Amino acid sequence: MLVTHEDKQLIEECLAAYRAQAEANFASAPANVRASLIERLGSFMPVRVPESVVATVLSTLPAPPPPLLVAYATTRSFTALDFGEYHLPAVAEQEPLRHVADLLRVTELWPAGYMQVASTVNGDPVCFDYRRPTADGDYPIVVFNHDWIPHDAWRARESLMPYAREVAPSFRAFFTTLCFDRERIPCS
Repeated sequence: MLVTHEDKQLIEECLAAYRAQAEANFASAPANVRASLIERLGSFMPVRVPESVVATVLSTLPAPPPPLLVAYATTRSFTALDFGEYHLPAVAEQEPLRHVADLLRVTELWPAGYMQVASTVNGDPVCFDYRRPTADGDYPIVVFNHDWIPHDAWRARESLMPYAREVAPSFRAFFTTLCFDRERIPCS
């Protein structure tokens, strides 16, 4: 999967916006607390992931992730992104794909056509609906409130679909809105 320069640039802009917002939130904290919180954001250092490693991870999935998610996991290192209601996985300096791949490889929802990409503050899965691809290789983002779903509904798409709440038409819309205008993404 080819990651475009434009996707990597968009990830850079999103991460810069995320970091600026986080630092602004810490502005009134005492200097030592602010420094500690900023340090926890991570280094935001460039990462290098060989295409062969990306291809190996992609080959283990039921559908290719959106190009912007691949750019997310192969551009910079950072700790998990916390948007209050939504949490996206970290990209570590060592093994950058590990946390993203771990979530994507949660197989319980695969038979129903969903691949987990994030979680809510309550631990609800935030997923790609990979059976509804967009023209550009992306997918709608849905959230499942795990407290409301009967145990036997988890594996069959037909029984799980009534519990899927679409929060964005694509990962691109979900991620960029979280970074630039998070109030526009509904809470679970």
